[in-house]
Amino acid sequence: MKPDFSGFLREHAAADLAESWQGAGINHIEVDNHNAAWYLHIELKKPLPAAVISQTQEKLLDVFPFLSTLEIIPALEDWEQGITSLLHIYAHENNNISKQEWNRLNWVIDGPRLDFLFEADRDFEVFINNQECSLISDWFRREYNLRILTRALCTQPNFESCLENRHEIKALNVLALRETSKKKNQGKRAYQKSVPSADSVLIPISELQEGMKNIVVEGEIWHKESHLLKGGRYVISYFITDFRDSIMVKTFADNLEQDDIKPGQWLRISGSVRYDENSREIVLFMDAYSLADKPVRNDDAAEKRVELHAHTKMSAMDGLTEVKDLIIRAAEWHHSAIAITDHGCIQAFPEAFSTAKKVQKEMGRPIKVIYGVEGYLVENDRKESPYHIILLAQNDQGLRNLYELVSYLIWITFSGIPKFLALN
Repeated sequence: MKPDFSGFLREHAAADLAESWQGAGINHIEVDNHNAAWYLHIELKKPLPAAVISQTQEKLLDVFPFLSTLEIIPALEDWEQGITSLLHIYAHENNNISKQEWNRLNWVIDGPRLDFLFEADRDFEVFINNQECSLISDWFRREYNLRILTRALCTQPNFESCLENRHEIKALNVLALRETSKKKNQGKRAYQKSVPSADSVLIPISELQEGMKNIVVEGEIWHKESHLLKGGRYVISYFITDFRDSIMVKTFADNLEQDDIKPGQWLRISGSVRYDENSREIVLFMDAYSLADKPVRNDDAAEKRVELHAHTKMSAMDGLTEVKDLIIRAAEWHHSAIAITDHGCIQAFPEAFSTAKKVQKEMGRPIKVIYGVEGYLVENDRKESPYHIILLAQNDQGLRNLYELVSYLIWITFSGIPKFLALN
């Protein structure tokens, strides 16, 4: 049985608010000690207006002053009944869909997911073009604080071929494309790589939403896959990242020779964002692409810094950078030195030393490697919870001491993390 949220409010907040939450139960509470935040997941008998939820959050923040954030995340005991009742309210309040069109709509509700089903491709296109999915999801969130995933699905038996035909490479106003001679290539189409037109919109991958059309993203291809369809054509999937977010990109081709995109390339891709039933996520269906220059991060400071705390991939769960990449990047930024301070280990030192010598020889930029370690310090007993401490070698003797100290601590702790005793 779930704890009674209305009783919780009567005890800690105000009785008038408790009445609005009658029958609500606490599913669970997320506690973020680092940010002094609580996230209350509450199950409701019926939807509550966002204003009531906001007022309750403010009251609870007054009651618990040690919190900087308190958010109530509502869920419904009966999602189907609750969402259906709200959809009728939405239809009455919004005129972007006529009453006749609304009555023709079919939908399926599965928990906090709302799928609109379309048999006619034209109706599907109109719904997507009007961005109804985003409008409905935003309305649920704005008016009732409900996080509803809204999708539009085409239920035609040949939906795969419907998508295939719609996203064949063709001339658009975002990227110019050229169709090859049908007589020569038997109807096959080929990319013509070009720069986006002036009216194209370049947006971050993290801001992509279902229903967007004629958008452009940039990023690096880090993986690709291809699958043969029943009709003899291929569906090719690319995975692109701008190093803040990633998305799958799909296109169709008559043969794999048409595909000259390779992992590692930085591309500018145009297309439309749709929910893909096969991948079960939103996908960018590519209309065209062009090669682009990968942005290079620079250090433009007049006075260069020296990093005294840097992790490499030798720091388990805390570093992904290759040792050589770290040294080369510091040299490219004209840094005079850089410290390697991995967690409780010194395995990166040999490669750091050899890379620094190679950089000086090939780039003509001397860079000093400061050898160090991030250790774990305890006062008296190695069973204590440790503090973090950075140790740096000042000279050759200090480097030898660092080797001996880390080796000894790993030997006596064996599988545990090496802890430094403050008394020693």
